[in-house]
Amino acid sequence: MNLETAYSALLGGALYLLPNLYFADRALRFSAGQNAKQALAEMYVSQIWKMALSAVGFAAVFILIQPLNPFSLFGTFILMQILGWIGQMNLNTRFLKL
Repeated sequence: MNLETAYSALLGGALYLLPNLYFADRALRFSAGQNAKQALAEMYVSQIWKMALSAVGFAAVFILIQPLNPFSLFGTFILMQILGWIGQMNLNTRFLKL
């Protein structure tokens, strides 16, 4: 594995983690102490901002970082997305057994 593949994978992971951390921080911080309607509205707004941050992040990476291995970048991003889904399904299964 060369350096280009390594930093492309690192950037793919960062492009997944940073918008998700923003979503989690904003959705949890503002939904505490609100009624359900306001909390749901805040989650929708947070999700829109998360998608916008992801799009801007991908655009910035493709414009500013050269050379770039797109297979490594997207592969890591997709793998982390799938692992997030699997983790969520495992949590849901665990709580259903309680």
